[in-house]
Amino acid sequence: MSGPSEQGERPSFNATQEDNALLWALQQYQKVIRHWMRELTAIEFTVLMQILDRTVGWQRMNRTIGIPNILSGGRHYAGIGHAVKKASLMKALRSLEDKGIIERRRSPVHSQMKDYLINLDWTPPHRPALTDIEEQWEPDDEGYVPSLWEQSLNQST
Repeated sequence: MSGPSEQGERPSFNATQEDNALLWALQQYQKVIRHWMRELTAIEFTVLMQILDRTVGWQRMNRTIGIPNILSGGRHYAGIGHAVKKASLMKALRSLEDKGIIERRRSPVHSQMKDYLINLDWTPPHRPALTDIEEQWEPDDEGYVPSLWEQSLNQST
């Protein structure tokens, strides 16, 4: 089996959910970890990863989740209640919502639950959007290809 470089093609780094759901989900996790994490507190990041795993991790755009489920876990997930108290969880959810990273809506399923959506187009306030960065996938003389983050730094200077 030959890879994209052996075939003379550029790899597709911008997967869509329809074309390749697993690659799309991986890219969303990478975006949050590599580009959003430094903008968040440890608790905000922990809470966001819980929501991300329950939405994007299942190739979904939204998910109905209850606060007790985030804290205690469930059949498929470990809870974060051992590290995060309910008051801190609520504060982190409000902060993530205020920043425009998540949206919470009243759930049609249960009055004690909310539908959570992640704004996957969110850009940290002082950084260019990743879609604004030209794709420069050509390796240098040593075969090194810069990451999107490195490219954004080079373009902003």
